Amino acid sequence: MKLRKLFAGVAAVATLLSGFALGAVSANAATGDVTITPATIAINADDAARLKDRTFAYVKLADYNLYEAEGTTSTLSLTTTSDATVQAAIVAAAKAANNGVAPDGDPMAWVSNNLKDSAAAPYAGRLRDFVNGLSSLKDSATAFTAAQTATSDEGRRVTYTLADPGLYLLFDTTGASKDGDNTVTASLPILVGTKVTVKDGATVQVPTQYIDGEVDVKNEITTVTKTVDTTAASIGQKKTYTVTAKVPNWIGKDLSDPSTAFTFTDTPSKGQTVDFASIKVQVDGKDIDPAFALTKPAGVTDDTWRADGTSAFTVDVTEYAKKAAVDGKLIGKVITLTYDVTINSDILELTDGVSNKVEVDNAGSSSQASSEKIRTAGFSFTKVGGDGTTPLAGAQFQVKSGETVLKFTKGADGTYVLAEDQNAAADNTNGPYDTLVTPADGVVNVKGLGEGTYTVIETRAPDGYWNTALPSFTVKVDKAGAVTYEKADDFFGLVTFTEGKTPVVKNVTNVTELPKTGAAGIALFVVIAALLAGAAATVYGKSRKTRAALRA
Repeated sequence: MKLRKLFAGVAAVATLLSGFALGAVSANAATGDVTITPATIAINADDAARLKDRTFAYVKLADYNLYEAEGTTSTLSLTTTSDATVQAAIVAAAKAANNGVAPDGDPMAWVSNNLKDSAAAPYAGRLRDFVNGLSSLKDSATAFTAAQTATSDEGRRVTYTLADPGLYLLFDTTGASKDGDNTVTASLPILVGTKVTVKDGATVQVPTQYIDGEVDVKNEITTVTKTVDTTAASIGQKKTYTVTAKVPNWIGKDLSDPSTAFTFTDTPSKGQTVDFASIKVQVDGKDIDPAFALTKPAGVTDDTWRADGTSAFTVDVTEYAKKAAVDGKLIGKVITLTYDVTINSDILELTDGVSNKVEVDNAGSSSQASSEKIRTAGFSFTKVGGDGTTPLAGAQFQVKSGETVLKFTKGADGTYVLAEDQNAAADNTNGPYDTLVTPADGVVNVKGLGEGTYTVIETRAPDGYWNTALPSFTVKVDKAGAVTYEKADDFFGLVTFTEGKTPVVKNVTNVTELPKTGAAGIALFVVIAALLAGAAATVYGKSRKTRAALRA
């Protein structure tokens, strides 16, 4: 079929927004070379969600007039419908799109020959202005019936069959719809002609390429994503959220309408302190202009805000969108919103880490996205006496990250929580504490740690216990927050690791309570030998002094 070699006018409308310069097209043809029935229109989409459950209604704007005779010129022309209401709307819309000058002759023939832009996305131009100017006809449009409708290509194509061939205006009667967390906007009005077919081998001279009763739906899916590095975080650690959406297509929308807005509304969970000063909104790596407007939660005036899990802040990019969303070079580009948070101790009130939810509003069509969760980790150990079971209070420990001694606050239950401000001076009476002291049950709980390797060092044994060669052990937190334990400096083997349990750290009162097996056992004999050697040296020294005294 030479479907792309006919009639400048029908061509343009077949894609909704083409020139449609169709006054008359001639060819040396025979009767039957040009076919205009059945009268079908097919609407296509690259994503089935754009057509799912979507309904349309139609208004006829013009009739096709086909003249054919053997050996004579075949002619197809347009005649505007005789409906007075439709005629009046066409004339008014054409005049508005033509800078106030009314069309000459048949209105739709004039449109087809003079409004030749708007053929491709984002569909801007005088033809789009004309089509949008026909919006008053929507209330009188006729809905397609189920019998007229056929869906194919896995939902990406809907074909409508009409009673008469001609030029039609289609209105989306569905409005915005949901596709999971995303919203599909209503389609712009669509100008399209029913299918015209030229027999293979026929020679036809045409000044345009679009004409086959096919058109793309003129809507978009409002999408939003939100991402963050989910590596286990320490209290006090900074994380950066990245939110993305796309510059919408507002061509044809009333930009003075308050509902024509584009906003991001973000609701952070507890456990995060938002840094409003860090917010950036960019397109193509450059800050948007005009800049965004920020609305903080009620009562918040500072540049930082400790999120409560229910309040939200809004980043409004409407003024930028009013410029970009009608610019074919910017429509569809990615808008990137970033901002920083600091993990705070409220994260410990949550059972499964912190999260954020964002909602983007595109002129009333909203979509949502939530980030993956950020978690924190902790560990425990038990302090016991030489018998391995008696809990010991009063032992002192420090926790290091590299060479840095970490500081902690202390909860009502005795749990040590990593301090939000590690630069504060240590105060082991009122906090922050850089020394952890074992309670009566000997169990120390530590929370608020992120990915990393930590060394737990005993710095002082309880009163009455041996302070020689106090042990240390290593705690490792992986990206997911899983905790493992390893030996560190433990010459006497005082730290015991049992699979599935937290470490047990012993203190002893004398050398005889030291472990007597393995390296610790060898160490015990070394100590005993050293003590015996020391005793022998003492006896020998005293005996020499005695002999010297007797000779004097």
